[in-house]
Amino acid sequence: MQEIGPRDLLGRPVCDDRGAPLGHIKGVHQLRLAGGFEEVTIQNGRGLIFARIDELSPSGDGFVLANGFHTVE
Repeated sequence: MQEIGPRDLLGRPVCDDRGAPLGHIKGVHQLRLAGGFEEVTIQNGRGLIFARIDELSPSGDGFVLANGFHTVE
């Protein structure tokens, strides 16, 4: 599988582990000074969802985010 960079994540659709759409990736964030991107912002109809990148699993053109690994603001 080809490794993708942070910019490649932008705009990709995200659904939960039951297949329900959560929204699309709006931003990718670096949380520590050590480098590397660790979190994404997912835009949906109710607000923003913040999730760790390592909790996203590839699925077709988008990603699956398991329940319990994100917060809605």
